[in-house]
Amino acid sequence: MNTRLPKIALEEAYLPPTEVARVLGDEAALVQLSDGGGVTTDDYRPILHRLGDFDEARLRGMDEAGIAHAILSLTAPGIQRIVDPRKAAAQARLENDFPHRGPERRPLPR
Repeated sequence: MNTRLPKIALEEAYLPPTEVARVLGDEAALVQLSDGGGVTTDDYRPILHRLGDFDEARLRGMDEAGIAHAILSLTAPGIQRIVDPRKAAAQARLENDFPHRGPERRPLPR
């Protein structure tokens, strides 16, 4: 009997699709984000598309790898880049709520 346990992926990075679109549309923002991650814009550009995907590609990849659950984490630089504490707290709430809406869009089959 070959029973495989489902996998849980920890710290799967994400970036909201609106932020991905903003960065891809602004070369200076792409350079700044790439430099912060220690990679070139040519390396980071294709990764950005994956960071902002919450549907087909991400779910297909999880299925192919046998991943049942993923723990999502906002990619760097995250909230740390926001100096104003009130703005940082408000953005943190938005970012924490964003991945939570995924299951509302694609509930698990019963």
